[in-house]
Amino acid sequence: MKAQLYAIELGGKGNITKSHVLWKQRKQMGHRASPLIVGDYIYALKDESILSCLNKKTGDIKWSQRIKGKFSASPIYANGHIYVSNHEGVTIVIKPSTAFEQVSENKLDSGIMASLAISNNALFIRTTSHIYCIETN
Repeated sequence: MKAQLYAIELGGKGNITKSHVLWKQRKQMGHRASPLIVGDYIYALKDESILSCLNKKTGDIKWSQRIKGKFSASPIYANGHIYVSNHEGVTIVIKPSTAFEQVSENKLDSGIMASLAISNNALFIRTTSHIYCIETN
């Protein structure tokens, strides 16, 4: 079954299929990673190599970009950047924007299947073989 993303207006009762669905998007949606909202945009990651930016109010796709790898981990937002990690252990860092802008790409020794975690100034990454803590002072 093809993955879909729905925007639902709060406050409905009973069957709200026709009355409270604001929009739905079928293109470029993934089954594993949860979408990420940053400001007025949603960043959705398709399981196999496509990151898309959607307008939160309309569901219109602003851009879609093919990126390396297969994905299970959800994208996260921290310190002004979006982090997307793949099965091969690569984390791609992008700026949240209406145009795709990659800031960096970082590789660890083993694959990443779990979403990254944040605490204060630390980023926690669980790979298939290690747990990393990357921290700024």
